[in-house]
Amino acid sequence: MCRLLGYLGDDLQVSALITDSDSSLTRQATDSSVQNFMNVAGTGFKAWENGSIYEDEPYTYKSIELPMYDRTLMGLTKKLKANCVLGHIRATVYGNLSLVNTTNVHPFQFTGTKIALAHNGGLTDFPKMKFALAAKCKPEIANKVEGTTDSEWIYALFLSMLDDPFANHTSEEIANAASKTIQEIKTLRDQFHIDTHSVINLIISNGKSMIATCFTYDFGCYEGIVSPAVLSPQMHSLWYTAGDKFGEHDGSWAMSDGNNDGTSTSIIIASEPLTRNDSSWFEIQKYSMAVIDRIDGKIKVDIRDLGI
Repeated sequence: MCRLLGYLGDDLQVSALITDSDSSLTRQATDSSVQNFMNVAGTGFKAWENGSIYEDEPYTYKSIELPMYDRTLMGLTKKLKANCVLGHIRATVYGNLSLVNTTNVHPFQFTGTKIALAHNGGLTDFPKMKFALAAKCKPEIANKVEGTTDSEWIYALFLSMLDDPFANHTSEEIANAASKTIQEIKTLRDQFHIDTHSVINLIISNGKSMIATCFTYDFGCYEGIVSPAVLSPQMHSLWYTAGDKFGEHDGSWAMSDGNNDGTSTSIIIASEPLTRNDSSWFEIQKYSMAVIDRIDGKIKVDIRDLGI
């Protein structure tokens, strides 16, 4: 599976999330002592920084170089501070080299749009419903798809669920569009009689708010013989931790406790905890959506049942 993360909060050195923490995004992908081995096919992130030029437009990095050898990635993340980060490491089967290119690296954000999306999972038998899904997308959005992944088409469908894909949107509008996207795909799966396990864990952000979904179609239904690792209950999870500052505290990576009034200024969502000590991480339940806003410097988290 892929790895993904989202961060919203006070300005933070991006390397703390991507490369530095003891279970960082890149370590999860490359260190067998942290997670199972994966076929890395690209690393990407979006970083929004308050006060930067065109601060509504995130810095974008995408590469197919292995992250542990990517000096550009390591150098940039140590120099960048951001108040919102959306990161992803792509995994795929090494069978068709044309699929391993920067066009297919997450997060996706089409020119002129304000929202980016990263996906962990995959839609089984996607070719069966691809053209029907494309027909549900607004033409001006469908024409922007350049890659070969189901994930980019999920993003195109999501944008098409918004009244104006190129406008600014509230967290509720983004959440509603994400819910409609999952429902539309379910309808297509029913139409084409697709009933095998497919995961659509998403993190979506406009730099000001963040939406995360943890959803699986036909959980546990597989065709043929599959590896026990595929059936692991830990697969395609989503976790979050909230507090004040993320960093190394007393020799251990963690999010420090929030304010005295019980509020938090920052939050991290990730496919797996970014720290070896996961006692301060909470799992987002399957078939749920987390809607996250930062209002007056305080994090507000609303976890709701998708009801699909």
